[in-house]
Amino acid sequence: MAYKYRWLAKLNDGTELKQFDGETENTFGLVTEHEQELDKFCLIDSEGICRYSVDMKSGDILRGEDLLFKSPFRVEAYNPKPVFWRRNKVTLLGTVGEPEVVGYILGWQATIPNENSVVNQFLILENDTVVALDKLGRPVTKKEISARSRII
Repeated sequence: MAYKYRWLAKLNDGTELKQFDGETENTFGLVTEHEQELDKFCLIDSEGICRYSVDMKSGDILRGEDLLFKSPFRVEAYNPKPVFWRRNKVTLLGTVGEPEVVGYILGWQATIPNENSVVNQFLILENDTVVALDKLGRPVTKKEISARSRII
């Protein structure tokens, strides 16, 4: 299946874990096995360019090199976990064939003292529109984004 974006995990020692290793597709479980060593989690395009990323130390989310979301926490002290989902279009008729990807969810989650579980995640649509999501994965407006978070 041809995806617009694939994931790439960069570890602290410079090692890269790729969604596709030649013909083989690795599961996201490979990333979770190394989440303590994770430095950066990227969505890369077909040319291998990092288009969106999560800095697993600062918690910032970037579009290319530009800051998209400034984290209110330096999350590395809270053992953040990367968030990644591919959202597919589902039909009730059960048509046969490849699923249609409608977007990618990217972000991080951590348990922070006095904050409970904090999740910062975004839906990146196929047309590169970025939508902030709440903890339950519902779109939020800029007005609803808490004062501790900031979208650039």
